[in-house]
Amino acid sequence: MDQNLLYKNFIETCSEDPRLRKRDLKTLLSRPITRLPRLKLILERIQHLAFEGHPDLETIPIVLTVLQDFIKSSEPGIAAAEDKVKFGALHKSLVNPSLQGEITVRLW
Repeated sequence: MDQNLLYKNFIETCSEDPRLRKRDLKTLLSRPITRLPRLKLILERIQHLAFEGHPDLETIPIVLTVLQDFIKSSEPGIAAAEDKVKFGALHKSLVNPSLQGEITVRLW
């Protein structure tokens, strides 16, 4: 913005738009990325609740795959956190198995 006055004027003009609710450019650019994980959860819930034979059940898995790949590529920390959750679930299932005749294994 220091080097291009036209760009600076454009950003300042856009920032005055009441629809932005006084958010800066950085917030506007990052906002869609923060909404994608919520969208993924909503689609997973819709998929779970949709009745059998619903046409959306064919496309939701495709959209979920695309969303998951994009989320992982945009925020590497999410993949690490998901791996920790999966590991924790595996650990819990081995230490405290359900009453389905599973074998208990202690990791420590």
